[in-house]
Amino acid sequence: MRRILLTTWGSYGDVFPYLALAIRLKALGHSPELATCAFYREMIEAAGIDFRPMSPDVDPRDSALIARVMDPARGSEVIVRELIVPHLREAFSQLQDAARDADLIVTHPVAFAAPLVARAMKRRWLSCVLAPSSMFSLTDFPVLPPYAALLRVVRSTPWTARAFMSLARRITGPWTEHPMSPVINENPHIARPAGRVVPWQDRVIRFTQDCRPFYGSQVRAFEVTELTTTSYQERPLQEKPILKGSGRGWNKGGMHHIDPHVADDGKWIACVDGWYWEY
Repeated sequence: MRRILLTTWGSYGDVFPYLALAIRLKALGHSPELATCAFYREMIEAAGIDFRPMSPDVDPRDSALIARVMDPARGSEVIVRELIVPHLREAFSQLQDAARDADLIVTHPVAFAAPLVARAMKRRWLSCVLAPSSMFSLTDFPVLPPYAALLRVVRSTPWTARAFMSLARRITGPWTEHPMSPVINENPHIARPAGRVVPWQDRVIRFTQDCRPFYGSQVRAFEVTELTTTSYQERPLQEKPILKGSGRGWNKGGMHHIDPHVADDGKWIACVDGWYWEY
């Protein structure tokens, strides 16, 4: 049994994947703890997972704050400069106490204090990314706020996107490119990932975002039928999308992410993400 400290921060969409992971880890016999905003304490403890506070605390129902965080030009600055960094020392202290007996620390992209704690305490550290914008694609390059206008330049030619990807590779590498890369080329309907690749029985399932006519309109599933060091093949798991917008409510506009997990009783539970826009 391992003691695993998971850290996340943000909206329900940031917390649910880590909560699902914690539930699964507990079912496998490990001892997970989830550190995040105090707002989510009741929900996390109700799921049977030990909670640890991590500053700053935010209320995802605060519409004024959410509007500032989602601003295309200033949203990232609000998150980093106004919310996360001023509380960095406090979060470090909280996580240092929580990680004293941890065998592994799992971090969210903006849980900035957690990697510092892992390094200071010499703990094993695993970082995660949740958003497809973290995955660079030649055929569907992500928007880089506050430089949304740059998207027209990046998407004007694959060579511009290659320059950005070369920079990302230099920062995060080394990586070995598959001989068939890109395995999906110039097809915005299925190129962008919609979650992690999921092993199921003797099969491997890849989820994709359909980004036409707009970002994250629906999610499709493909079975990887062949994957070697030299080859790659896949086929649609079904012809229809597995997720799409409902036309009303929180997922009125579309669906763009899924993270399924199988429980001990053989039933499945999935975290999904959708969007809507009010004019």
